[in-house]
Amino acid sequence: MHIRRTPLISYVLGALLCLTACVDDGADIDLLGGSTHADAVGDSHLDARSSSDAGVTRDMLSDGAVAHERMVGEPVLYSLGIELVELGGFLLSLQLDTVPILESGERVAFERLSLRAVKDGLVSEIFAEVSDVDILDDARFVADFAESTLPAAFSPTGSDVEFELRFEGRIRMDGTLCGVVTGEITTLEQELTMSTFGTRVWDESGSQPPGGCMDTELMENCPRLIAEDCPDVLAGFNTLQSCGLERRFKLILPETESDTALPIIFMWHGLTSNPDRLLELNQLALEVPMRNFILVAPESRGLPVEWEQLTTGDNPDLAFFDDLHTCMSTRFNLDAERVYSAGLSAGAMWTSYLALMRPEIFAAVAPMSGGLIMDYFVPSRAVPFLVSWGGSDDMSNGQNFETFAQDLIMELRGGEHPVVTCNHGEGHAWNPPFNPWVLDYLFAHTLSGNERPFEDGLSAVFPDYCVRQSP
Repeated sequence: MHIRRTPLISYVLGALLCLTACVDDGADIDLLGGSTHADAVGDSHLDARSSSDAGVTRDMLSDGAVAHERMVGEPVLYSLGIELVELGGFLLSLQLDTVPILESGERVAFERLSLRAVKDGLVSEIFAEVSDVDILDDARFVADFAESTLPAAFSPTGSDVEFELRFEGRIRMDGTLCGVVTGEITTLEQELTMSTFGTRVWDESGSQPPGGCMDTELMENCPRLIAEDCPDVLAGFNTLQSCGLERRFKLILPETESDTALPIIFMWHGLTSNPDRLLELNQLALEVPMRNFILVAPESRGLPVEWEQLTTGDNPDLAFFDDLHTCMSTRFNLDAERVYSAGLSAGAMWTSYLALMRPEIFAAVAPMSGGLIMDYFVPSRAVPFLVSWGGSDDMSNGQNFETFAQDLIMELRGGEHPVVTCNHGEGHAWNPPFNPWVLDYLFAHTLSGNERPFEDGLSAVFPDYCVRQSP
C-alpha cells in the first residue's frame, strides 16, 4: 500500500524520525506552514504545538532527506496511558516502543509498535507487538494487538490479564500519539467501545501519561443529597435517588428501638452478586439483634469491577455512599463515632477504597478477600484495617486474592495504618463463623478514640491465624 506524501505526512515523518534526536539550535524553524497543518488535522482534541517543541526543520523534511529506498528512524519510546472508560476511567500505564520508516520516499509506516508493562519504576519485557502499521495521509493509523497477556507481576490485579485491543490513533503535531481503544479484556469478559489512549515521550520520572487526546479532563461532580431530600426508609429493600440514578439498598434494623445511638455497618457485595446472596452466605443479619447495630447492604450497578473504584475522581458509587450515610444519619440515631465498612471480594476492594476516600467517617474497616485496585495514597487519617483472606486457594474470576491481600497489607503498613491480618485458609469466602471476630474488631474502634485497641494483643475471640501487624 502506497501512501501519498502530503505536506502533513512530511511533517509527521520528520517529527517521528527526529523526535528524540533533533534539537532546536536556535535556527529559524518553519514547520511547513504550522497552522495550516493544525487545520488539516481538523480535530479540536489535538493541539498544534509550536515548532520548537518538535525540533524539526524544513531542511530535515526536504525531498533530499528522504530519497533513500528505505529510511528507518531511531526507536521512539512513549509513556502510554489507556483510560479504560468501561472500568470507571482506570488509567493503565504502559511503555510504547515505536520504529518509524519511510519506503521509496512515499510510504510512511511504523515498522513495529511494541508494548511493555510498567509498575513501581520497573519495565517488563515486550508482551504485545504489531508490525507494518501504515500511517495514512491524514496522520491516522490503526494497530491491532491480538491475543496478548499483561503479565501478573505488572498487572493491577496481580494476575495475568488477557486482552485483544485495537488502537485507532492519530499522530499529533508534536509527534505524540492519541486516539481511541476498542476490543476486549477477555479475562474480565469486558468489551471496550469508549476507551481512549494518549502518550508523552518516555522519561524516567514516572509521571502519569495522558489517557487521551485531551491534556485535561473536565469532570462533572455528582450532586449530594441533603437531609431534606432523604426518603423515609423501612427494614428491607429501599430506594433513593443518587447522582440522577435510582439506587437500591437493603436495611436490617434491630428488633427494638433504643434511645442509645447505634453503630452502623455498610456491607458491600462482590462481583455479580447482590445483597441477599451475601447475607445468605455470611448470615451477618443474625448478628444485628444480638449486637444491636444497623446493617446497610447496598446494591451495585453491575460494573465490570462491581463498584466504581479505579480512580480518585468523583463517581456515582461514591456519591451513593455519601447519600446513604447522610440519609441513615438523618433517619436514625446513629453513633457517628462508630461507622464501619466491610465487604467481600470486589466489595472488599471497595471497602479499602472508601477507607482512603472517606477516612473522616470510618472508625475501622474489614475487607474480606479483597485488596485495593487504585494506587494507594496516604489519607488524612490512617483508618484501622482488618484484612482477611483464604490462603493460596483464595481465587475468584481467575484472580489471586492472596496476592491482593499481601499487596494491601504492605501498602497499609507503609501508611502506618493499624492492621490485623487473618488468613483463615478457607478460600474465597465470608463464612458465618468469621462474624464474631470481624464484629469484635470493628466495634473495638471509635473514630476519635483509641485507634490501636489491640496494642497489647488480640482478645480470645480471635482465632490463632489472626495476627496484629506492626507498622
